[in-house]
Amino acid sequence: MPRALVDATLAAEDQRFFDHGGVDLIAIVRAAKDNAFAGRIVSGASTVHQQLVKISSPRRERNLITKFVEALQARQLAMRLPKETVLAQYLNRVSYGNLFVGCAAACQGYFSKPLADLTAAEAAFLAALSHPLWVSWAGHWPTEASPRHSKA
Repeated sequence: MPRALVDATLAAEDQRFFDHGGVDLIAIVRAAKDNAFAGRIVSGASTVHQQLVKISSPRRERNLITKFVEALQARQLAMRLPKETVLAQYLNRVSYGNLFVGCAAACQGYFSKPLADLTAAEAAFLAALSHPLWVSWAGHWPTEASPRHSKA
């Protein structure tokens, strides 16, 4: 796995990846505080372990019980597998958009090159695609975009 892709992905997804045991309690407290102050969900705390559990499991209803179950499964995953294996599995299973699943497919699809030839800038681009910010804002778009949409 190219170091630039690992570094970019962890910067975007899970900055304390090598410091927690599958669940980042510091991120959970930060997200709870951010969400409480905003009065709505504006921040998340999922780790790479939790995201790997989510993308490797059948789709489930999104609620606190599901998040708790995924956190327990992420903890079990962290106890069973080395961090490098978890990260490699995540990078090889995450969606990068345009039906590209896994970093090798995304690298070939977007840049027409093998993963080994990925540049730091391309790695940053892929890391951003694996963490779609538009999902966080999707709930705001319909009301904000509707006046412009009606004029189109």
